[in-house]
Amino acid sequence: AKKPMLVTPNNVAPQLASEARKLYPNAKIKLVNAISQKRKNIELENLKNNDYDLIVTTYTAFESMNVSQALFANYCEKEIAQYEKVKQNLINSGEASKRDINNITHKIEKTTQKIKEYFDKVAKSDSRVFFDDLGTNMLLFDESQKLKNLPIITAQKNVRGISTAVSNRAIDAYMKIQHTKKQDQSKVVFATGTPITNYISDMYVLQRYLGSEELEKQG
Repeated sequence: AKKPMLVTPNNVAPQLASEARKLYPNAKIKLVNAISQKRKNIELENLKNNDYDLIVTTYTAFESMNVSQALFANYCEKEIAQYEKVKQNLINSGEASKRDINNITHKIEKTTQKIKEYFDKVAKSDSRVFFDDLGTNMLLFDESQKLKNLPIITAQKNVRGISTAVSNRAIDAYMKIQHTKKQDQSKVVFATGTPITNYISDMYVLQRYLGSEELEKQG
């Protein structure tokens, strides 16, 4: 693996990095506990330019590693395409109300606006180095249930078992995972004692993270 990155809960990262250094005293291990806006470029350049054997980072610091505008736009464009497909299916069914179709249209417009807002945010922050520049080909997530709130795009409403919760942390991790999976000899590992919590849709979310290619093959 190249620059494997282990993402852990905030309170666990320092101890885990310390234990790793004891076990592997000759290894080049980097702890990223927090990344301030002021030092973001410096911190990410350090990760980019050094060949670490292991990078241990908190969930908070990991989310602070911005993805590039291109990666963000790619995610949003795929999301828009899914919304467009749902919208067309609703229209074709002839059973959808005008309100249902308008709701999907609003989500398409909102997602399109998100692209512009992210581009503006990155431009104002003076970010020069992004997660996709770091060169890591392995991501490991401890307590990965923290990523369960990934958006589920569906025409179904008020269905028990389908979570409607959405978190920026999950979306951010999804973009980074999809980028990492495209690297040579890539690996993504989820470690959790509760892969499925309150919703059966948690299983689908796990498949989106780890087996999105197979899901796409199945349509």
